[in-house]
Formats: sequence, structure tokens, C-alpha cells
Amino acid sequence: MENAEKTLYIPERIRNLSKQYVLGSDEMYGWMMENYEAADDTEYVKLKDVFDLYKASDLYSNLTKLEKRNLNKKAFSDLISNHIVLKRQFRNDWIRVGGKAVNCERIQGLKMKGDESDDEEVGHQP
Repeated sequence: MENAEKTLYIPERIRNLSKQYVLGSDEMYGWMMENYEAADDTEYVKLKDVFDLYKASDLYSNLTKLEKRNLNKKAFSDLISNHIVLKRQFRNDWIRVGGKAVNCERIQGLKMKGDESDDEEVGHQP
């Protein structure tokens, strides 16, 4: 025992399966993946917009009054910034996007599902 390694070896397969299990039971992450999709790093969604959409969702309306009271914008920001997957994409710093300075809490590399560029709508007649 004295000669054994101090850290526990966990195979990569077990790490992946554990992560999939945790994400599968995470309602917030499931909701995020229903409403948002991966995009390139130049795109982002403002955390305020995500929070507003979340507050209008069934997931939020099914929370108890106490949970709703505790899940304000600050707590939502903390939840995202500490999330097992989303924390890597969470940003709260200055950035230039298209020549415009942006300083807000955001999730980089995500876009809302169904958002199409204006180029595809050219030529569309009502």
C-alpha cells in the first residue's frame, strides 16, 4: 500500500460513460440542447437572452416558488459558469465581433436553433 500510486486510475471509457450519464440526467443541459446548437466561435448568445427564454419555458414554470426565487440572473450565471460542459464556453470579457465591441456575459460558440442567416431569405416572397 505504501508503494501504490496516490491517485486512482479511472479509464477513459468510464469517464465518458459517467459524463454521458450526468448530462443525460441534467434537465438544464437538455433544455439548452433543445433550444441552441453548436456554432463557430464568432457566434454567441447573450446570457440575458438565454435566461429570458428559460424563464418562459416549461422547465422554469415547473419549479417550486422557492426554486424560482433562488434562480435569479446571478444564480443562473453561476450555474452556467460552473456547468460541466458549458463552463468552457462561458465568457464575461471584452471582445470585438464584426468591428463592434461586446462586453456581456455570453456563451460562445452557440446559436439559437432555427436562426437562419439573411442570405438564405433573399428572394423569399410572402
